[in-house]
Amino acid sequence: MRKLLLFLIFIGLVLVSGYYYYLPKVRWQKAVESAGSYPYQIGLTKTRQIQCVPSCCSPTCTCCAGVGATLCFVKDVASCPSYSEISGMMSGGMGTMALFSLAQTSIAMYKPGDSIIAGGMTMTQMDNGVLADPGGCSGCGMGKADSNLFDRIASIAKYIIAGFREE
Repeated sequence: MRKLLLFLIFIGLVLVSGYYYYLPKVRWQKAVESAGSYPYQIGLTKTRQIQCVPSCCSPTCTCCAGVGATLCFVKDVASCPSYSEISGMMSGGMGTMALFSLAQTSIAMYKPGDSIIAGGMTMTQMDNGVLADPGGCSGCGMGKADSNLFDRIASIAKYIIAGFREE
């Protein structure tokens, strides 16, 4: 009985360590698959984030801009503060910048300087798409709302088994 308990603990430790070892690889693979399903995709390195802010304010604000931002002008004044432009060096995809909602960047745990993979309908409509960086992913199907625990465990187990077969 004691040997069985030790064996089960050992198997549990192997599974948990494998999960944490392959989790970043699974996230990037899932992000690539998710971003590839959108017509506009970007991959950027050395990124920077510029917050969109209401401007043209005399006596009321009538437009949206950001200091150094190019795309903020497409947003209306009401939604302007909840968006930011992320730009950087192109490492793949179709552009060097896109607009993202602050909710999306916070879910993905984006930090300026991170490399990103993103997909959306256009460069100004990425808020319903995918944003992935080393910190996490928004819209990749890895979140609690996107799938249940069993689906996530099955996909990670499948990836671990496939990873062992390749080597």
